[in-house]
Amino acid sequence: EPMGDIVTLYLTAGAHQIVATIDAETGARDGEALDVVLDLDKTHLFDAETEQAIY
Repeated sequence: EPMGDIVTLYLTAGAHQIVATIDAETGARDGEALDVVLDLDKTHLFDAETEQAIY
């Protein structure tokens, strides 16, 4: 989902769904397999049921 300078990605990792934003200039394309590395200083994790922040 392009949004100016960033792209919002909707990813599936096993049974988990992940939403991430990346720089639009990365060239990621819809349906493409990606290797994802998390920068824990910029990562926010939420419980899917309660929507409470867990990290």
